[in-house]
Amino acid sequence: MTGPLGGALLALAGPVLAAPALLAAPTPAPTGGAGSGGVVGGGTVEASSIGPGIVGFLATFAIVLVSVLVILSMVRRLRRMEARRRADEAVEEERRRETGTGLPGDGRTP
Repeated sequence: MTGPLGGALLALAGPVLAAPALLAAPTPAPTGGAGSGGVVGGGTVEASSIGPGIVGFLATFAIVLVSVLVILSMVRRLRRMEARRRADEAVEEERRRETGTGLPGDGRTP
């Protein structure tokens, strides 16, 4: 293939043709990882220093505790609102019975 299209196809096919050679190249041997006390970033890393530790646990525990308290408070307030609504309806119904008035269309209007 010649011309601009042939040159473009060869430019695109270059990495594809080189892939088998790259896959066959040997990988370097590991020198020690973060969990084995190897050198990482210029210093040694202990296995116990990886992870959130006690600070992470306390932060997570605090978030969970606050969430539970907020949910319990919300449930308590919703129950109070429902009880007040029912009490108001009962008082209104009692007032209607005493005065003999009702809602329009219920047959008890004077």
